[in-house]
Amino acid sequence: MQARLTRWGLGADSSAGTPLSHTPTGVLIGLTAELAGEGFGAVGLLALLKHPLTTLGLEPDDLAAGREALELYGLRGPHPTDFAAVRRRLDVSEKGEPERPPSSRDLERIPLGRDLLARLEGILTPLIAGAETPRGVEVSARLLTVTLEALAGGPDQAWRGAEGEAAARLLAALIEDGAASARMDGKVFADLLSRLMDQEVVRTGGDVHPRLRILGAIEA
Repeated sequence: MQARLTRWGLGADSSAGTPLSHTPTGVLIGLTAELAGEGFGAVGLLALLKHPLTTLGLEPDDLAAGREALELYGLRGPHPTDFAAVRRRLDVSEKGEPERPPSSRDLERIPLGRDLLARLEGILTPLIAGAETPRGVEVSARLLTVTLEALAGGPDQAWRGAEGEAAARLLAALIEDGAASARMDGKVFADLLSRLMDQEVVRTGGDVHPRLRILGAIEA
């Protein structure tokens, strides 16, 4: 419910507060960190694309069309191992086979998937590359911050509302103080981030709709 409301620029006050990890912003952070920790994966990529806060700066209809084409022509079937493998699948689908040439609709849609893939590759590669090698917490936090802002369509969209402010504070603290921590690979960093977000409780404050409030079972 909160994710859908956030997509339309609405916030609802919650009487009990919510762990940052359970908010739309926290979920996006977790998905992105997990993708970096596990390396390229079709399931993780689709989860990012289908998250309501992921816009990539595109209009909703354009994003939906590109996502559908990418899933249909590039990500279905055996899991591709990297962005290059997805591009090859798109190329094969575009060329077709002698007994099954691509339809005119295929030829219209495949370029949409290819364009979206290129955009995603540019955004995600700096974060994913080398994530299996231990690196400073501040480095991982900075790369994650840049990636999240690009996925959300800009800083204003990434850090909006109480949950966005809480997430920004957490990542800023990791960037500032992370150099004093042990170096860690992407998987360990994703686990650390998950535990920190579980401990951070977000209470929606001033940036809420005056007529929207999420109540507990007893209050309701």
